[in-house]
Amino acid sequence: MSRSYHEKKATVDECHAITISFLKKHGYFKGLGCPTSGSIKWLRREEVVGAVGFSVDTAELEIRFKYVLTEHSTGKVSHRDYSIQLHRTACNLGGYRYYFVCWDCQRHLTALYLFSNRDFLCRHCLNLTYSSRNVSKRFRGLDALFRHDEINEAIDKLRTKFYRGAPTRRYHALMQKDGRCSSDLRTFVASHKTISRSL
Repeated sequence: MSRSYHEKKATVDECHAITISFLKKHGYFKGLGCPTSGSIKWLRREEVVGAVGFSVDTAELEIRFKYVLTEHSTGKVSHRDYSIQLHRTACNLGGYRYYFVCWDCQRHLTALYLFSNRDFLCRHCLNLTYSSRNVSKRFRGLDALFRHDEINEAIDKLRTKFYRGAPTRRYHALMQKDGRCSSDLRTFVASHKTISRSL
């Protein structure tokens, strides 16, 4: 029996997110030893619906968040000021790769989410899912068709796929995503063959 609408998990698309790729793209990891401050805003229909200030300290390996939360039901305002640990590993081709360390479960992750007036946490601790996972398996193939093209485009843009005979982490991760897309496509095709036979 499929899950009813109210049983579906909240998705990452419903949350405010901050990612390692965003911080890297905007140069927050370049100043080794010097805290770098910034902010991020989230828009919905060109209207600001959320904003967070932060400071990245690559010497202490932490990111400090400062923002204000307002509970919609009560109007209660709370000022948040706390830090989350960062983890850093050296890359084979030079430089570093950074991760957030979820303060609740200690997982190393590339994205954290703000949901339901809580602090930034990983999607596992917030019990979030991806929007495609809330779709019936029978119809995930439609989404997989689009994701397959995007993943293959990302693979084509990789400058380095192998290092010392082994796939790079980025290439390996993309190939895993491509494998999941292929699985969804096979499920989609098989389910529609079954439907066709029953008609």
